[in-house]
Amino acid sequence: MQLSVLLFSYDAVGIIQSIIIKTRLKLLTKTLNIKIFDSPTEEWAKFVLNNRSRKYEDISNKKCNHDNKYHIVKGPIADDDLALLFRQFSSGLIDVHTLVKAMEYKKLTNHYSFHTNDAIVCLKKVGNYSE
Repeated sequence: MQLSVLLFSYDAVGIIQSIIIKTRLKLLTKTLNIKIFDSPTEEWAKFVLNNRSRKYEDISNKKCNHDNKYHIVKGPIADDDLALLFRQFSSGLIDVHTLVKAMEYKKLTNHYSFHTNDAIVCLKKVGNYSE
């Protein structure tokens, strides 16, 4: 499977520069440790919360990536639209099953996050993005 990534950066005067990056994900799985979440699950929710928590200390646990054990992580974006649900779960108002169930009704998009230089060097610029 070929992956296209659109990256945005700002130059010195604040003008948005964008480039399209492509890489072959299937080839990368042979050399890089990639964590894939196909949909919001209990494992995904705990992974997100553990990675956002500054108090999470078991960094060698597979349920977090503070130590960059995964070169690339792919999964649903836990954006502002989900923040209320995560806060309710974190404060004990809802359980993880309710959290995941509530996400079924949200329109979620996936993203890829690159955590190591080994992952980044696999990316290849193929052009500039224009609308």
